[in-house]
Amino acid sequence: MKLNEAIETLDAVIPPPDHSTVDLAHLQIAQAWQTVKEALRLQRREATGRLTARNELGLPYFPECFKKPCEGTGCQKEDCDFFTEVCKTLAEYEDSPARKDDA
Repeated sequence: MKLNEAIETLDAVIPPPDHSTVDLAHLQIAQAWQTVKEALRLQRREATGRLTARNELGLPYFPECFKKPCEGTGCQKEDCDFFTEVCKTLAEYEDSPARKDDA
């Protein structure tokens, strides 16, 4: 089984922590799965080194925003780790010595 298949399998049986079917006895499992899943996504992004891609017209976009749960319809997460990562990366770029020399 590949990692994406494993994630899909677990997603099918472990609902998000805020889902109405998650009772108190299973809340920690749902929270743990969300944490692990987000860490896996961040690791994959770090492995590629990019947060953006370009479409067929050459316009930039965030591929992460076209995955579940957002699916290109706007942010569906109240506390989006991806946008935190985008801001952190942009701040590092803006703070970089090469960038300061251009200012």
